[in-house]
Amino acid sequence: MIKIKDIIGYPSLQYHIDNGLSLHEHVYRYSSDSFINLFKEAREALRNGDIELNETDKELLETTDI
Repeated sequence: MIKIKDIIGYPSLQYHIDNGLSLHEHVYRYSSDSFINLFKEAREALRNGDIELNETDKELLETTDI
């Protein structure tokens, strides 16, 4: 589950937050532009301290090239 601190400018993340989805439960086709954008937004938001992620999602961002 993604926890919001201050979510502005992350539309893909916002959809997942609104629908109670985590990053590993994403709704996008693997390797699509939307899929890549979701992970780009998530990395940026995490780096900026705008979100908190569960361990599984955090590991996805830290150990993959998605």
